[in-house]
Amino acid sequence: MEKPMLNTMDAPSHSSLRALLRKQFMPRRVKELGARIQGVVDGLLDEMRDVAQPDFVAHFSSRACARSLVGQLSG
Repeated sequence: MEKPMLNTMDAPSHSSLRALLRKQFMPRRVKELGARIQGVVDGLLDEMRDVAQPDFVAHFSSRACARSLVGQLSG
């Protein structure tokens, strides 16, 4: 069974969870995590250099989340 994701939830679950996370996604908070985010992004881009024809979603986007960018932002 797949875990529900914020972008697929309906109200009221979506609204209450979004309210809890809102402060963590404010520009100031994202800026505070800039070095951590840059490190994750740089590492993923370096790994993509070794792939002949990388798929951006498979090799970057999904792995960025797995490497806890969202976890870092959500506290």
